[in-house]
Amino acid sequence: MSTAKSNAIVPLILSIRDSKGGEVPQGGVTPDTTVTVAGRAEPTKKVEVLDGTVSKGTAHADAAGSWLLVLGGLALGAHSITASDDGAVSATRKFSVVQQ
Repeated sequence: MSTAKSNAIVPLILSIRDSKGGEVPQGGVTPDTTVTVAGRAEPTKKVEVLDGTVSKGTAHADAAGSWLLVLGGLALGAHSITASDDGAVSATRKFSVVQQ
């Protein structure tokens, strides 16, 4: 029995905040087209942030495993954000950008 990946840390999305610092809840809505995604991952790893299947960029986890990435220019409509690290994928955070 192999335990090679058993201690790997699956990336987590801890928060999604709008440009004013307000939390965008799971399934929530925001009129803001810029959000900051924050999470945890294995320390010093690169974390790819995706909206559905489209990469929105890469964040670098610090020595404590914390990371964040600003997503700008989001279109109106539904968004499904995940974080991926070496094949491990976070739970999906869903929200919608709506007309103000």
